Amino acid sequence: MAARVLIVVGLLAVTGWLHGRWTDRWGPSGDVTAAAAALPAVPLVLGEWEGRDITREEAPALSRAASPQIVRRYVNRTTGAAVGLLVTCGRPSGMVIEHNPKECYKQLGFEEVGEGRKVSAGPADARGDFYAHTFVKAAPTGTTRVRVLWAWGDGRGW
Repeated sequence: MAARVLIVVGLLAVTGWLHGRWTDRWGPSGDVTAAAAALPAVPLVLGEWEGRDITREEAPALSRAASPQIVRRYVNRTTGAAVGLLVTCGRPSGMVIEHNPKECYKQLGFEEVGEGRKVSAGPADARGDFYAHTFVKAAPTGTTRVRVLWAWGDGRGW
């Protein structure tokens, strides 16, 4: 009887430890730590585009995110066009999966126009697949239309 109890306790301990490692219960994995360390390498200047970091004071909603991230606004020096960039890293759960751009923009009062689609973009040697969605939000001052391109990465490529 005592042997059975020891086996059950041992199995519970091993499965608990494995689950904790798998879910990063005791801290971020080495992969997430390495990805977070690489975030500052994203350049502020990309050709004609100049970027600047968006602070948590400028966007208070960012303070809720626990995962390592960069949030930037890039402006084209020639045309004045602007784009936002959010790069975050973490395990495929919680904020990263459940709070994708489709859900985020809906929570901000936007409605999706049509259906999203998958597009390929980038140079031939670093091509990537993105999801493209268009959202609109009506306000007394006019309608805001936003096109969002987003993608998941697993560290094996761009």
